[in-house]
This record gives sequence, C-alpha cells and structure tokens, in this order.
Amino acid sequence: MTFLRPIPHATRSAATVAVLATVGVGMVGTDADAQAPVSADSQVEQAVQQHIDARNAGDVATLRNTACGAMAEDFRDVGPLADLTIWWQGPGQGRRIQVERFTRIHITDQTAVADTELRISTMPSPQDVSFMLEHGTDGWQVCSTDRPIP
Repeated sequence: MTFLRPIPHATRSAATVAVLATVGVGMVGTDADAQAPVSADSQVEQAVQQHIDARNAGDVATLRNTACGAMAEDFRDVGPLADLTIWWQGPGQGRRIQVERFTRIHITDQTAVADTELRISTMPSPQDVSFMLEHGTDGWQVCSTDRPIP
C-alpha cells in the first residue's frame, strides 16, 4: 500500500506564494488591457457609425438623442409620424448606408469633421460625405453633413 507523505510547511507556503503571484500578474495584465483609452478619432468614428446605424434602422429616438445643432432641431420638430417617415425613406425603400472608410478626421477643441466614403445601396457609386460633430456632455454628436444623405 502506498501512502502519501505530508508536504512540508515551507514547500506549501512557497507554492501558495507562486500561485498568488501568477494570478496577481494575470489580473494586472487584464485590468491594463480593459482600461486602454479610446482615442478621440475612434470616438468620432463611433458617433458617425451610430448615426448611420440609426438611419438604417429608422430609429428616430436614437437620431434625436445623438444629434446636435440644426440636425437636432430637425429631428425634434418632426411630428408623430416621424418614425414612419424616417423608416420609409430608408429601410422601407430597401436603402442601406455603409461607411466604406473614414478618409480624414479633423478635431479642433470640441468640434470635429469626419470625411467619409459612404456606400448607399440605392446608388451606383460611393458618395463622399463629411459629418460635422460637436463634443458635449454625452460625447460626440452629429450636427450636420455637407450634403444630404439620399
């Protein structure tokens, strides 16, 4: 019959310290990765993408909450049929907008211009559209575009 020998106290303590040190290093690495700051350019890109996604979904509530300036007034001033109208102009007609790429982002203080190349499903070629944004307490918001998005 084989019996297990007890592990000496010093060996158990060293093993415990080694395990705790390994776990601690792993946790520090994870926290550092999770806390990586998001660049201002990425925040602007996310705001434009959120705006495009809301247009594609016909989501007037999101468009109202993420717009500023004249665009915010436009979305606030539309009547109770706004959801249906926005839906009909976009997804109701089978139109989808996709950001092909951001060609340039220029940030000055609390404003930004995001130049994009958009692919609009109802148009034969990509469209160059610039988005003007402002940074407020809720982050970046789209205020206008340099041309209407068909």
